[in-house]
Amino acid sequence: STLKQTTISGNAQLDLELNHQFGDKEKTQVNAQVALDKNQIRWGKNPPGELSKGSLLINEQGIKAADITGNFMGGPVSIKTNPSNVNQMDIHADVDSALLMELLATSEEFNYDFKKNILAGKVGVHGTLLQKSNETLLQLNLDLKSTSINLPKPLFKNNGEPLIGNLKLEINSAANAPMTAWDLKLGEFVQSSGQL
Repeated sequence: STLKQTTISGNAQLDLELNHQFGDKEKTQVNAQVALDKNQIRWGKNPPGELSKGSLLINEQGIKAADITGNFMGGPVSIKTNPSNVNQMDIHADVDSALLMELLATSEEFNYDFKKNILAGKVGVHGTLLQKSNETLLQLNLDLKSTSINLPKPLFKNNGEPLIGNLKLEINSAANAPMTAWDLKLGEFVQSSGQL
């Protein structure tokens, strides 16, 4: 999987507090703060990006707060905890669509040159990641105005023509009812939804 090909390198400062009562695994408490400074991140075979600064607050349930800025996938990226809702992270990025396509179209059945030339330009990404107990909801608004799409009509699109998209991904990790559902829309021609 492409996510397994993600690497982060560089220095980090870790402040860790661990409270554990022997014999009682349920009451173990973890509080950690991780500070990042000029770390490199690489996803797949793409050129590395730089996390210019970042901090994460982590407890036994996972990430509780994030404040990360940098340059990744060919453009600026920002992931920050929403000040009004601590369960929500706001995501803002401008990514290189060709780099994104290279990550997503991993099948060897596609011709490399064809795959490489489907998309060109930048994709604006603005959205949220909301986490509550066993549920995770990712909602992204995609702005493909600065992207050209080299596919047959009606999917062909020149750079500068407006095209808006939305992606909603819902993951329920409850042991008794695990479920993943998605809803994707790009303009009027591409729509996909379903669940696993």
